[in-house]
Amino acid sequence: MDCAKAAASVALTPDSIRKYHGTGVAMPEKHLPLIAVPPTAGTGSEVTCVSVLSDHANGKKAPIVSEGFYPAAAIIDPEHRSAGGDHRYTGDFIPGKRKHDPFSFLHNHDPGE
Repeated sequence: MDCAKAAASVALTPDSIRKYHGTGVAMPEKHLPLIAVPPTAGTGSEVTCVSVLSDHANGKKAPIVSEGFYPAAAIIDPEHRSAGGDHRYTGDFIPGKRKHDPFSFLHNHDPGE
């Protein structure tokens, strides 16, 4: 999902994502619309303006922050996000999820603004 968020912005430019990844160069404001469909309960990327990307060629993993990364909509499957569902898909059982939870709550964004 993070890759899709970055691609939706960089797709409308002639640039490589490397121009923006970890460089401090602001992402373009114009972007393709994005509908997020998280396959599991995890980091909450479907509601954040952050995209964490890995550049294996340069040995770098870093976030990019852009207001353009907020999806226009997110489609959530409650069967895979509840404790009563299949635990393989529940965020409580995904390592690392807990460290990301605060970001979803701290960064309150209303797409209608």
